[in-house]
Amino acid sequence: MIPPLSKLHCRLLFSWFATSAFVFIEPAPFDVLFVINLFYFLLTGTIKIPQVSVYFIGLLSLLFLTSLFSLPLTIMDMTKACSFLAITTYMLVMCVFIGALIGRYGQVVMDILFKGMVFSMVVSLALAIPSMFHILPFHERVTYFGGRFRGFFKDANLLGPTMICLIVYMLFQLKTVAANKIRNYILLALFVLAAILTYSRATWITLIITVLAFYILYSKHKAIKDLLIITPVLLIFLAVTLMLINALGYGDLLAQRLSLQHYDEGRFYVHKFIIEKSFEHPFGIGPGQIEPWIFGTYHYIVGMGSFAAQNTFLRVLMENGYIATAIYIIFTIYCGLVSISLSLRNWQHSGIAAVCSAVLFCYLINSIVIDTLHWRILWIISGVVMGLHILYARYAIQKQQASLQQNAA
Repeated sequence: MIPPLSKLHCRLLFSWFATSAFVFIEPAPFDVLFVINLFYFLLTGTIKIPQVSVYFIGLLSLLFLTSLFSLPLTIMDMTKACSFLAITTYMLVMCVFIGALIGRYGQVVMDILFKGMVFSMVVSLALAIPSMFHILPFHERVTYFGGRFRGFFKDANLLGPTMICLIVYMLFQLKTVAANKIRNYILLALFVLAAILTYSRATWITLIITVLAFYILYSKHKAIKDLLIITPVLLIFLAVTLMLINALGYGDLLAQRLSLQHYDEGRFYVHKFIIEKSFEHPFGIGPGQIEPWIFGTYHYIVGMGSFAAQNTFLRVLMENGYIATAIYIIFTIYCGLVSISLSLRNWQHSGIAAVCSAVLFCYLINSIVIDTLHWRILWIISGVVMGLHILYARYAIQKQQASLQQNAA
């Protein structure tokens, strides 16, 4: 019998995730609290990694080793390479930590995780949205590039994916929790509003795709009925929000964001350039080296408006080589298949598995046009999937034992 988490453990976990929406500095409070949680849980012996997670651990370990192997091949900035590798390692360890916690303590940790993130985002938006309209004094902090909303994140492309995760989670809550419906609808509207205000095309497109994916996975045969109900509500809310944006003088920014950007051509040129140059560096050029490499060697690309990888798979390919890219692709596919499989099975956590499946699909799409390797939310959700995988393995064993006992009786 696994003993329950103490109140102090729960409070430490909640305080960790209650800072998840305030990550505009590095290290963020979220990162410091992760280290505190990790050491406290290890010292108190309340975290164990079961054998069933060997595939997750193995793939993440191989990804780390291939990144480490590319470190001596660094061609520009060794300090940046070490820093980049350290952040990657932190993300992988955090993923395993979350997976191990959920695999051992189940629903309690998942509730703390998601409720902590919701709480943090509500506090963040309560400060950030009024600041966007100059009601509170944080306008310069929460907006950039002519009015794009980024809240207390570094940029809108980090805020948007987190909003999408919380939007799908609130939809899941509305379908499964009878209490607090009005509060949950208000939170859903607030999160959708924040996603719209990012003026991020990737966020807008993937939000629609993610919601569709969630309803298909969660509702299965009732998906069409649910979509017919939710679609008119979302369209009305969208129309009201667009009118409000125009009335407040942000209509020009909206039109500008809907059009082709000057850096789009440069982004896809860099993609092509990386693929071609990867043949010259089959083991990579070192962690975090794409930007200093292009900026320091190929100045004509910088003039095209984009010299970052803007594609997770191409970043791994150019910086860590072909083997690392293969491992990362395998991990991505494995994580996605596990989450979809768990969402389609008849067990108590199929709903949250559907949330994770839809969100991971969203992040996969983002990975094609944005660098997602160091997104905290990506590794948090991957950790949740790992934890669900452990929980299902335990559930399957218990179900089999119960069936054998029933047959013996």
